[in-house]
This record gives sequence, structure tokens and C-alpha cells, in this order.
Amino acid sequence: MLRMKVPIICYHSSHAGDDYATDDHIAVAEDLDTIHRLGFRIVPLDWVVEAVLGGREPLDRCVALTCDDGVNLDWQDADHPSFGPRRSFANILGDFAGKVGAAQPHVQMTSFVIASPAARRELEINCLAGHRWLTDDWWRDADASQVLNIESHSWDHVHPDVGNVAQKDQRKGDFTLVDTLDECEAQVARASEFIAARTGRRPRYFAYPYGQSSTYVRETYFPAHGARYGIRAAFSIDHAYVTGESNRWYLPRFTHGTADFATTRDFERILMQSQQ
Repeated sequence: MLRMKVPIICYHSSHAGDDYATDDHIAVAEDLDTIHRLGFRIVPLDWVVEAVLGGREPLDRCVALTCDDGVNLDWQDADHPSFGPRRSFANILGDFAGKVGAAQPHVQMTSFVIASPAARRELEINCLAGHRWLTDDWWRDADASQVLNIESHSWDHVHPDVGNVAQKDQRKGDFTLVDTLDECEAQVARASEFIAARTGRRPRYFAYPYGQSSTYVRETYFPAHGARYGIRAAFSIDHAYVTGESNRWYLPRFTHGTADFATTRDFERILMQSQQ
């Protein structure tokens, strides 16, 4: 029986620079070529979850792509004040799909977005130099495209640069501190309803801010309440492969620009070690 070992990759379109290590747009474009060159298939995140849940045969030589925070550059090209014109993740995917054609029929990425409009506006001011790059007017078109699926990255990310967050003690920057029913209802259920109003469907997946979760949210809240809100699985950034034994409420991902990988050689290693 095939032993599944699938890498899920995480990027951030807000990360801009002038080389592979610092610029996630450069990395996405190069990584797509590397995936194809090494004979791997890009597959929807749905397929990975279905394989974990037993609804699909184990996947071999497959990769799933995600991005966090829901910055507009996931979907829209923009002019960066320091690094000039930026090709969006969606358009980079489209360029690649046009180049390789039927050889990669499922080229797509999942974008995990922050739901709260107030939190997003504060993050624009405090983290994005005031640029209106955390809007939600593109979510419906993106989700309908089948190139960039919209899923949930919580209500407010319990971010340090957001004034008031859905955490009982206003302790920020650590999602492990979200550990009560009321907090989870705000961060998960409220986010799901808001995103559904913007896209036309409820999110199926949740990515933990900072890749962190409390024992309560992954072992109690999601198993008991996830299905009620349509959530099928949740994702960390736990630097590991998804296998048949992975916890559906804490599925790991590898993140660009971290100790996981910052060079093309690092990325190749992640792919090839999935075959060991």
C-alpha cells in the first residue's frame, strides 16, 4: 500500500524583496517550475484532505499550495513602493498553467483570509504603510475562478497591531491563547459567516494564525463544532508532511522564507524527501 507523504506549501504575498529568499512572488514562480521539472503534480487542497479522511486514494508525488493573510496581491497585480510592479499569485499561477497546459491540469492555490474588516484596516495602516491591500472585494471572483480558493484565517488573527481582538484577556500574537468556546466561536464561526457572505459559500478550511492552536481548539472545539460551520480540516505550519496518520485538525505545512526553505535547493529537498 502506498504510504502518503504530501508537502503543503505556504506563502505570503506581502513578502516582497529582490531575490528568491525574500520575495514570495519570485519564489512561487520558481517553485512552480521546480515542481513540474521534478515530476510532481499540483493538486487541490481538497484532494489532500480527502486522502487524509479516507475518501481518496493516497497521493504520490503531489504538492498543494496555500497562502496566508488574504493580501490583495494574492489575486491582484500591484505596484509596490519599494520593489515596483508585482505579479499576483493568481496571475503567476495562470502564467504557469498557460505554459505547461494539460500536463498540470489542477493548478491552484488556497488563500486563507482574515475576516474582520476593522482588523484588516488596522493592519493596512500599521503593517502595510496604509496601502488598501487587505480588502475583500476580490474574494468572490477569486473563489469562483478555481485558481485561488478563499478559506478562513480567523476573525482578527489576534494580531498585535489590532486594537481589540477576540481573546478574553486581550493577549495578542499567540493563537494558543484562544482556548474557550466563546473565543473560538468568534475566531472561527464569526469568520466563517462573514466570509460566506462575501464569497457565497462557507469556508471548508481554517489556517491557524502563526500556525498555532490551543489543545482546546484542535481537540475539543473543531471535532465537536467544525462540521456545524462546514469546516473539514485545519492547518498549522508545523514543518512536516501530511500523511494518512495526520490529525485533520492540525495538518502541517512548510513555509517559504523560514527555516523550512529559503532557497530552491531547500525546496527541492522538501519535494524529494516526500519520496523517502
